[in-house]
Amino acid sequence: MEKTMTEFGRTCQYCQVDHIVMADQMDVANWENGALIQDALYYLTADERELFMSGTCGACFDKMFPPDPENDD
Repeated sequence: MEKTMTEFGRTCQYCQVDHIVMADQMDVANWENGALIQDALYYLTADERELFMSGTCGACFDKMFPPDPENDD
């Protein structure tokens, strides 16, 4: 079954920047009904999934949780 992508507007709760995320409505409903987001919305980036889960954009998330320099490969 082909996915029908719909625009979902999300505003970062920290920087107040508006973002548009394209996702299938049924997949979003599956996540809202308990499916793991990485399974239901596997085609979104980690940053896009974070916007759905916490309302935090990737840039703000990275400011709050910077990479650990000791774990750089």
